[in-house]
Amino acid sequence: MITERHNVACRLIINAISKGSLAGCLVHLDVGSTTRLALQNLQIPEHANDRTLPSWRFDAHLSARDKLTSSRPDAILVTPLPTKNTNRLSLLIYTRCLARDNTADVYRVQELNVNKREIHLVEVKYCEDTQPGHQLEASRKQHEVLCKRLKAKKIILHIILLGVGGCIHSSHTLNHLRELSLDTHKAHYTALKLHAHSVLYAHKLTTTRRALEKSSCSQRLGLEQGAACHPQDPHVM
Repeated sequence: MITERHNVACRLIINAISKGSLAGCLVHLDVGSTTRLALQNLQIPEHANDRTLPSWRFDAHLSARDKLTSSRPDAILVTPLPTKNTNRLSLLIYTRCLARDNTADVYRVQELNVNKREIHLVEVKYCEDTQPGHQLEASRKQHEVLCKRLKAKKIILHIILLGVGGCIHSSHTLNHLRELSLDTHKAHYTALKLHAHSVLYAHKLTTTRRALEKSSCSQRLGLEQGAACHPQDPHVM
């Protein structure tokens, strides 16, 4: 249930990103099975990898074993490196249909020069509502090696923290959603959905834990009563 809470939260975030300007920049997702994605009207983009990290993002000299054993964030986006005179939107980073001849120009992010691309790692973590620092540091250490192995001008780690009781942190949640192309309204709307989702699962987890504790207590009581009714024969060795 804890894993599903995390994966559903990730899918809510990916769903919001997939409707924004960076939809074509998603190259990797690790947020559950295709069936689970379909339940939230999501599908893995044709240009994205599911669970397996795309090899073209790594240094060419890195061994196959190191590529396979690298940490896997929940999502990875690759975008052109913004310059003083351009921004990501003007660099045409996704499929565009040309009206004049009905042909399609496909601009694949993997074709970007290494020195002209940014790699965004998205990691979603649940934390204590009032003490997010521990999970923040744990996520940085988790992907520290991966960040060194990737090929890009700039590597950005977006650690999105969600409180187990439904707390939404402006600095650790809303700001990252905005950085991933969501405008203020969409970022707040997504945050509200994440809050409701977290509260729902907090209730489910608490109810389940109490039911298990009650069942365990009942079993222990039954064993103790059985032992009292049928004491061991002292003459039996």
